[in-house]
Amino acid sequence: MRLIGLLAGLAAVATAFGGCGDGAAPPRAARTVDVSALTFDDVQQRVRAAATKPGVIFHSTDTQHNDSFGDAVFETWLDLDRHVARLEQNGELYQMFGPDKMASLGPDDRRYVEAQYSWDGIDKPLLGFSLDYLTRIVDQRVEDEGIEAAVVDGVPAISVRVQQETIADGDHRTEKATIYLDEAFLPLEMDLDIGAGAEYRTTHVFRSEYLARDAVAADFFSFDQLRAISKTATDNVREAAQPFGRAYWLGDPFEQM
Repeated sequence: MRLIGLLAGLAAVATAFGGCGDGAAPPRAARTVDVSALTFDDVQQRVRAAATKPGVIFHSTDTQHNDSFGDAVFETWLDLDRHVARLEQNGELYQMFGPDKMASLGPDDRRYVEAQYSWDGIDKPLLGFSLDYLTRIVDQRVEDEGIEAAVVDGVPAISVRVQQETIADGDHRTEKATIYLDEAFLPLEMDLDIGAGAEYRTTHVFRSEYLARDAVAADFFSFDQLRAISKTATDNVREAAQPFGRAYWLGDPFEQM
């Protein structure tokens, strides 16, 4: 009888506290932005301002999933005040931007390639290569398809649907994106359909933060970092020749040239 009474008491305690932990959803944060009052111009201005906050480095981690191409993680460090950016894919540096030029490693031969570019008021070339979610909102060719209140992982969010007409390889496509922003207008998620079939749809999950400029090394945005890990034509020929023992050019051993 004592055991039965003890079990009954424990059951009563469990019932009393059941609402606190038995699958109950945590309280949802109160919404602070009136989404119904937002215009597309408002969103364009505020999302760009959030990613280009003066005096700091904006660091974005974009975890992507595509059924055909698998998963990849892209990281961007952007300091728009100084017109510099650094891009990495799966932890490897592959592209760098400066005020008037950009450089990247060839996807196949890893050779260093540098090009000049000019920027306008929104530094479109830099932003276009470094923050895809942002260009899908601020690009002048993008059409507003709707702004709605949403919730992402219990956080009040803003859903922005856009579309853009493009021509790729002679084919006309309608690219559609749904971007979820938090109430600071930083990205949370993006669903992207480039209009080339379901196998090309990609989901993005973002993590964003602001870094002090002295939180990274002094040469963090230096093009020399990219050059240091690039390969020359000699490196590529030498690697290609390894299975055959030695490479020759006009009769001379390649490594002696």
